[in-house]
Amino acid sequence: MEETPNKNGRSNLTLRIQGDEHRYSLYRFSQEYKPLMEKLSIGDAVTIYYNASNSTSMNYEVYQINTSRGVVYSKSEHENREQLAGRYIAIPGGILVFVGGYYDIRKRYKKLNDRQVVKVS
Repeated sequence: MEETPNKNGRSNLTLRIQGDEHRYSLYRFSQEYKPLMEKLSIGDAVTIYYNASNSTSMNYEVYQINTSRGVVYSKSEHENREQLAGRYIAIPGGILVFVGGYYDIRKRYKKLNDRQVVKVS
């Protein structure tokens, strides 16, 4: 197990299993990997659930880790991370759409008021 920096200046926890050339990585927003590392020891039998479709060829994204003592990293913690990332994208996007719509409506309303009415008799 080791903390490895990612391209965003944050870090992931990377696990390597003896006899397997793949790396298994997980990310915590809090960047607190020490409690997780204390629950795992070299030689533990683990079951790692990962998503191969969201992973690079040699680095798998982990969404749950089980040991004989129980769940060490849960799927719900992984899903919370995904939901948080979605919020970081959706909230600014919603604000931009609202602001853009407001200015567009304001511009159209101003055009309507600037028209001169001419009566033809």
